[in-house]
Amino acid sequence: GDAVTACSDHEALCLPDDEDRVPAEDLVALLDVTPVAELCPFSSAVLLGILLLVAAALLLGIHLAWSAYASDIAAFYAEAAANANAGEGTSPCGGSPKNDAKTARPS
Repeated sequence: GDAVTACSDHEALCLPDDEDRVPAEDLVALLDVTPVAELCPFSSAVLLGILLLVAAALLLGIHLAWSAYASDIAAFYAEAAANANAGEGTSPCGGSPKNDAKTARPS
């Protein structure tokens, strides 16, 4: 037959009709997917258990860090509150936010 299909007037390019040369696909083989259980060596219960252990380790690390630095954090905020109440305007980190050119607000 004719290698070029009938084209409408608006198409810029006509390609040959090669559908008879394309082998028929076996759709059953395409739908035969490997189950997830075969792809993952662990069961979902094991993965959930690992996730819970990681979350517990993260929470424990936060708790330990908080307890190790709790006194420093309390001292920092106590000093900041004392400075604010005294009207000094100085930060516990040093410097004065009222007089600093970077943070000063125009009057």
